[in-house]
Amino acid sequence: MKKVSYIILGFLFSISSVSFAQIIRGNSGRTVGTQADLSFFKGFLMSAGSIIAMLPPILMGLAVVVFFWYLIQFIINKNKGSGGGKDENKKNASGMAYSLLAIFVMVTLWGIIAFFGDAIGINSNVQVTAPTLPGIR
Repeated sequence: MKKVSYIILGFLFSISSVSFAQIIRGNSGRTVGTQADLSFFKGFLMSAGSIIAMLPPILMGLAVVVFFWYLIQFIINKNKGSGGGKDENKKNASGMAYSLLAIFVMVTLWGIIAFFGDAIGINSNVQVTAPTLPGIR
């Protein structure tokens, strides 16, 4: 495990040194400094952030779909009237309970985070501008 972490660390340091190796010429032709084109990473981080922002509603929808799946299975097994359906009904009932618990936990956490965000003055509707490195637009 240590060997893998050393390899990863070495890789990260070598990438950073290569990416900052570009020389920038000023208007007078003199070397002003070095600058890396980090637009790929900026786009990657922005797309990763938008994917992460979509996760809570997707997980909420998935929990609702799972709840209704177990509910439909419970009703189908209840209407069959077969004696072997009791184990299935227990499984479906516990599946409904767990999915309701998941929905409850997600909504509760969502509410608590929003409450504390409002309490300390964080407005969730504001577009945040990330800081940039000098020379990168």
